[in-house]
Amino acid sequence: MKKQLILGLLGILLQPAACLGAAESPPPDAGHPLTVSSAVDQGLENSPVIQGLQAEVEGAAWKRLEAASGHVPHLSAAANQIVDQKYLYAGERFQGMILEFPSAVPSTTIHLDVSWMIFDGLATVHAYQAADLNYQARRAEWSRARFQVAETVRLRFYQALAALKLLQVASQNIVTLQDHLAIAQVGERSGASTRFNVLRIEALLEEARAEKILAENNVDLARENLFLAMGLPADDRTLTGSLPVPQPGLMTEGLTPVLRERDDLRAQLLRQRAAEQAGQAASGFWWPKLSLYAEDQYYRYKAFDPSVVETQDFKMSYMVGARLTWAIFDGGASLAREQAASKQAQASAQTSRQLLLGAATEFKTWKRKWAYFTSLYQARLRAEEKSQESVRLATLGLKAGTNTSTEVLDAELDLFRSRAGIVRAQMDAAEALINLELSLGKQLPESSEETGME
Repeated sequence: MKKQLILGLLGILLQPAACLGAAESPPPDAGHPLTVSSAVDQGLENSPVIQGLQAEVEGAAWKRLEAASGHVPHLSAAANQIVDQKYLYAGERFQGMILEFPSAVPSTTIHLDVSWMIFDGLATVHAYQAADLNYQARRAEWSRARFQVAETVRLRFYQALAALKLLQVASQNIVTLQDHLAIAQVGERSGASTRFNVLRIEALLEEARAEKILAENNVDLARENLFLAMGLPADDRTLTGSLPVPQPGLMTEGLTPVLRERDDLRAQLLRQRAAEQAGQAASGFWWPKLSLYAEDQYYRYKAFDPSVVETQDFKMSYMVGARLTWAIFDGGASLAREQAASKQAQASAQTSRQLLLGAATEFKTWKRKWAYFTSLYQARLRAEEKSQESVRLATLGLKAGTNTSTEVLDAELDLFRSRAGIVRAQMDAAEALINLELSLGKQLPESSEETGME
């Protein structure tokens, strides 16, 4: 254990703690469109969550040196200068006479003290191991945070794209209703149509305009959430890209999470081990402590009293020895710290158990949701094809005189609803996939083809 402690200390001293190195991110180029990959890169560079965890990782690295310092020789210096003093006198009887001697102390002293803890019940060794495990846990949390930020930025980017597509559908719906309203108004004036058709289309148009306002608000909110996830102020860059197309063959039956390889769960397991080591460090008070020490003192006297001879030059004295101490009873403070550390380790073990159980359930939940939304997306693609065919047949029937413009309008409205449903199912599948990747702790391959929406 001593060898491990020394090697770890040398590693701390020879390698800078700021090994993660945060390079300053360049300002976003407002002249270029924003893609999902560039959004992820900028999010990783600018996220305050990642930068905060990076600082914590570097702080945890220095904690290792603090813990290892218990077995490193300590050197201290002190100086003392007395400006005025009245000495104490002690009387002694000598050959029938009483002689008084001043209890003189040096007026100027310089101390150099060296101490080296040789054995402290392995408290320092366990404390260093706990600090190192906490450092590894911080690094795992930093890695998990980078993955979460990347996945969150991807999700927000896809949500912003989906909002734009839904706004496109809402705008197309208004244009179609306006065309049908114009036709219905002409038909009403010519007697070929009734007031009922005009009123119905006007009501649908009012609702469609309200839906467009909602779609515009959703676009703005989605963009704000995207740039918030990226750690940047919102700007007016154009988003370019496409929503990922759910692939039924992506999810294999043998796909299962390796929970202990997930960075956040690995970090918790490391913290559990660190808590156990901290508990063992706290139990070191049961053992006596052995240390070596040396003291070198330079001193001189000033004639504060006529009987004391003033020293012109410094004189030197030193002592070297070994010190054995054993805290027999300190009011129960050490015992309380040991018990508190032990209970903290038990609590950490239960937290690890709860996270492992929850992670398994989380994976199953998002796997089922992904399968459902993938199936729903395929169903809505087929529904869109049928809606397009319905529009074609209704249009032909209108030309042949067998259908009315109302039937054509209903078919077109069904087509718009199908297109909006495709976008929503596609977005829900993308969200389920991203959450599934978070539960797995790794990214899965995916397609990014367009929906084919006109």
